Amino acid sequence: MNDKFCQCTLVLLLGALTPWAAQPKVSVEDGKPARDLTPARTSAPPTIMPTVRVERVEKLSLLNGDTMSGKFLGMENGFVRWQHPSAKEVIPFKAADVDGLTIAQKFSPNEARLHNSAVDLINGDRFLGDLVELTPEALVLDTWYAGRLNFPRSSVAQLNPVLMSSQVIFESHEGDATGWLHGNYNQGVQPKAKPQGAKGAEVQKAQQVARNILAQKIAPQNLANGRPRPFANGAVKPQQKNLFWKFDGAGFTSSSSGAVIARTDIAYPDKFELAFDLQWAGGTSCYFNTALLASDIKSSYSGDHYRLQVSSGYFYFYRRNKTGNQVQMGRAQLREKLTGKTKVRVGMLVDRIERKITLLIDGKVIDTYRDSNKDPVPSSGGLSFQSNNTYPLRISKIRVSQWNGKLPGNEVKADGTEDFIFFKNKDHIKGKVKSIKDGKVTVDSTSFGEVPVPLSKVARMQLANTKKEGEPKPGESQATLVRGGKVSGQFEKWTTDKVRLMHPFIGAVELHPAVFESLEMNSGQPRPKKQQGFFSK
Repeated sequence: MNDKFCQCTLVLLLGALTPWAAQPKVSVEDGKPARDLTPARTSAPPTIMPTVRVERVEKLSLLNGDTMSGKFLGMENGFVRWQHPSAKEVIPFKAADVDGLTIAQKFSPNEARLHNSAVDLINGDRFLGDLVELTPEALVLDTWYAGRLNFPRSSVAQLNPVLMSSQVIFESHEGDATGWLHGNYNQGVQPKAKPQGAKGAEVQKAQQVARNILAQKIAPQNLANGRPRPFANGAVKPQQKNLFWKFDGAGFTSSSSGAVIARTDIAYPDKFELAFDLQWAGGTSCYFNTALLASDIKSSYSGDHYRLQVSSGYFYFYRRNKTGNQVQMGRAQLREKLTGKTKVRVGMLVDRIERKITLLIDGKVIDTYRDSNKDPVPSSGGLSFQSNNTYPLRISKIRVSQWNGKLPGNEVKADGTEDFIFFKNKDHIKGKVKSIKDGKVTVDSTSFGEVPVPLSKVARMQLANTKKEGEPKPGESQATLVRGGKVSGQFEKWTTDKVRLMHPFIGAVELHPAVFESLEMNSGQPRPKKQQGFFSK
């Protein structure tokens, strides 16, 4: 192939690249984490958006199925230290008997900087940090929670060098319903804060309702006109005596038409994603509304907002302005996609600048709808979810996050034999990533030879590691970190200021306790069978 032709093709592929000299090799010590806290970034840190943060309820669960609320005080010498509000002394639990922990966040948003990159390892771990460099031997990541970490290159599966779009603005958490307002639009009850006196009893009642009603599988023959018939075992179908959503400890359940939960404190950016899990009793008989960017939550038709309306297999998008004018932006007929399902992940990619909303179902693009209204786009912080079902409905895992404006598409899948670089314009090249340093990626391309590429043009890199490892090995634990990270290994010591972990690839490492959200312990140990059916978490 002609060299000039190759070079011109590369320019067209990547878009007017500035030529750089190839970078010299940099020696990095293999596999030993360093506690150097001096940041060294390849690009500027992402802009921090206001984030809604609420205090999570800490919870301990044992392998035998027992659970306990209270306060996690640390781990040492094979024991988990736990403080229960009704116990005078700290309770030590054998770490070998612990199933998992839900941990309250112990820092304010300003105490931890956002990072610009994510590193995915071959065992499923994900570390967020600022990318320092990549060499043939190691990848170096600078973090606020563990200092500078050196990962053997052979342990790295994928690198995402730009994470500005992934910042979470709001996310619901297990054990926490703080900030939600409750009402019923059909009964004229405007959303307001619920009394907290019987919180524990309400949660238990909601969980029991879930087990009694929704855990029972509704067969197709028990559907009449898309709606469930009374249960064959004589159980009474849910009555509309409860006008509100009930919090079951992980999500909200309702069997009352008009029940609404809402909040007004979401700092929506110009481009964002709203996503949540939606569950219903069976068939396509799901009737549901959600309003976003809402200026008024007094009723389902008040104020300026966008609204998604789900009705028996159809998804409608509406724009309503402050004067009461309502325009249908479009609809999607999804009866065939929903038949036989009782749960979907609903996503809405909102571009306020372009006045467009894209609907995702289970991560797949359904269609894009445009707001043709001449009024300014909605800009308020309201969010509401309304059930129009008299049969069980549930929402959970609610999340609002920044979005980079790129729609998910069918990307080329790497085969593991070569490094693949995927660009923001959806082009890709393959070959060998020789180095990353100072915002530049040096690639020995199969088609174009050795070329420098601006890191700012890269969406992700998948490295040629054919070796894959699955879940944590027996006896190991896996922790969920803030903003989507994961780390696995043997937890040796946990104090108020540091957590010592033996990691399978980087060895002994110390992390700040504030980075942890939850911990699943003792992988491979038998657990009691969890409740199966509609309400399974």
